[in-house]
Amino acid sequence: IGLIPVAQTAVTSHYPAAMCRLSVYVGPPLLMEEILTKPTRSIVSQSQQSRERVLGNVNGDGFGIGWYENVGTRDEEPCVFNSTQPAWTCRNLTRLARKIYASQIFAHVRAASPGMPVVEVSCHPFSHGRYMWMHNGFVSHFPRLRRRLESLLPENLYLLLEGRSDSEYAFMLFLSMLRSTTDALEPFELQHAMVRTIACIQSLVAEAAAEAPEPDAPSLLNFVVADGHTTVATRFVDGDATAEPATLYYAAGTEFSAQAIGGAWEYTMRHPALQQV
Repeated sequence: IGLIPVAQTAVTSHYPAAMCRLSVYVGPPLLMEEILTKPTRSIVSQSQQSRERVLGNVNGDGFGIGWYENVGTRDEEPCVFNSTQPAWTCRNLTRLARKIYASQIFAHVRAASPGMPVVEVSCHPFSHGRYMWMHNGFVSHFPRLRRRLESLLPENLYLLLEGRSDSEYAFMLFLSMLRSTTDALEPFELQHAMVRTIACIQSLVAEAAAEAPEPDAPSLLNFVVADGHTTVATRFVDGDATAEPATLYYAAGTEFSAQAIGGAWEYTMRHPALQQV
């Protein structure tokens, strides 16, 4: 069992106030509410009260969930539900979370970057074929490098773009690094594609920064991608030695269990060699 409970960012004056939150679960089938709504630090809780943020604590510019139902069958595409509603106001999210079991769950709450519209096509997770993608962070100098990134995309992927967000563009760039977007690939192939994606973004940012009249904050590239079998997650900052990446918490074990403490649900990940994680 693997769990990325919530990816957060302690925002300083060097970073924009708008940052997202994401959560991922991989393991035996689990009722979605055990990740999305019940824990005291659930993704829905983080949408309304993100304690590690210095500038603001609300991620109310939409949300999304994604999951795989039929891994191993012909239909290996994920199910995705996106909305521009704040997660804490959506009754349908609560209803779905009480009924759906899944072995791989993505969840994301959005705080739109300055100047970016609050629209459904910019809500994570993004999906294409068997792949799902989420991002916590932003690409530095993105308005200046967008056209160059577009020129690197093959026509079929360029035509898939629906929004204008750096996160969606990064997803298309990742897909362009794969030898196939339909065939099942080995885990190392997804890993290598991710490394190449980040390297390409770094190169584009460096070119844009050299031409920009003003400096921008370092890129924060916490990406997560899955194909129903493999999940790849990154924690990366593209900056000098003083730049801090967005935090990414991770737990692994054999049992994900809950305890009611003081009227609230606290969750632990257990491992045979350890008492708890």
